[in-house]
Amino acid sequence: RLGSEFGGQWAALEAQAVSPGLDKLGLGPLSELCYVLVLARQADARQEEMCRMLEVLAGQVLSANDTLWTSGEGPALHGRLLLLRSVARYLFRDAYRTLSADVVQAFRRIHRMEPRRKVLKPTVNFTRKLSDLLRKMKIAHLVNAESGPFVLDVVERDRKIVYECNHFDRYYAGATEKIATMCLQERVVKAMGYKIVQIPHWQWNKIKHRKQRSEYLRMSRYYAIKDSRELLPRDEVPQDVALNEFDYLGEYFFKKERPSSSWSWFQPRYDATKRLPVAASVSAGA
Repeated sequence: RLGSEFGGQWAALEAQAVSPGLDKLGLGPLSELCYVLVLARQADARQEEMCRMLEVLAGQVLSANDTLWTSGEGPALHGRLLLLRSVARYLFRDAYRTLSADVVQAFRRIHRMEPRRKVLKPTVNFTRKLSDLLRKMKIAHLVNAESGPFVLDVVERDRKIVYECNHFDRYYAGATEKIATMCLQERVVKAMGYKIVQIPHWQWNKIKHRKQRSEYLRMSRYYAIKDSRELLPRDEVPQDVALNEFDYLGEYFFKKERPSSSWSWFQPRYDATKRLPVAASVSAGA
């Protein structure tokens, strides 16, 4: 959305950022540029350019000292590169297979590196109450589970289901639209094969009774498991649910197509004369 609103200004800012040349950009600025392109959804249509940037990043990662990742901006840089690795592996699978051995080796080094332990914030009341309800529902789970560059609120132990306790700080001010970082996390987690149960704060706060919250959580979990539309990322263009590839013959959906008599509900939509091949119909006439 930012790229469409900025128009030509986005291209000017990007040209200014890469004006010194990709080889002359440091490891930090180049990784930040790749991260911004992924957040703004610019990398989806420019995967070849992203691959070239990753080639330059790989050389700098392989030549970097081990002390770089433990001091200064090293931990933040490590997390950013881990995120780029997850995006390349799960969102750009076809492009990831075409990467050189140096890029794969650099990503492998980042992945196997022992990161500094994150100082987790205390569990918020929202997440703690949801965990208590899951415990009463006999659903084994983990709270604040670390998975690569992400810290997931609640993850089931026996199913690939993630619960997102979407507090107000995960939305833009005065809107119900998620911030770009949360949209990216949701895309990557769903591409990893997980199903996400969305628990927005405005619905959770409206439900006061514990039993009603339990029923709401149970139905949200059921919809996430059974509804195939939940497999799509939330920031993708929604599909029309009225369209069906397996539409049955004679089935009417729209009100204007409703027949006037009851016996015409199963009236065929096709011409019966066109069911036979042309050659067969000619021979039959002869």
